[in-house]
Amino acid sequence: MMKNYTEILDRLQKGLGKAYLESPLILGVPGVSVAVKIDPHYYLCVMPAFLSRLAELSGMFPDTAEQALIRTGSLITGVHGSHLTQVTVVWGSPPISRRVNASFVLAEFVDRALRLYGNQLTPMSVADLRITTDDQEAVAKFFDTKTCVDKTAFTQPV
Repeated sequence: MMKNYTEILDRLQKGLGKAYLESPLILGVPGVSVAVKIDPHYYLCVMPAFLSRLAELSGMFPDTAEQALIRTGSLITGVHGSHLTQVTVVWGSPPISRRVNASFVLAEFVDRALRLYGNQLTPMSVADLRITTDDQEAVAKFFDTKTCVDKTAFTQPV
């Protein structure tokens, strides 16, 4: 039997939106949330926490959630088909720096979930979190032929 990934995607968005209504800290807060918006087009997701939490909220297995996000183009995959990459992120004052396993999800997926099911009238704003410039080349390579995250998502060289 073929899976209907569009239906699964809607279920994921419904679970995420309802969870956001209950606790907005699930998104947008560096160091606390499972995903933060890093530019107008992408959310950086901490893995595997993001997929585990999203699947749990939607009543499905993480593998099913992962496949639905990949097959609908909502989860960015790199050159070798993997959606995982490691990056160092910086946020706050004084700056806090962490090396994380990350994935990138289209902002449209999350923003639509919040708009339809999370009672958000406007898209979430970009978080105060940056990827270090040391990882900029690796991130560009990860995105390959896809539109890369904006240069504003990276720390400024010193």
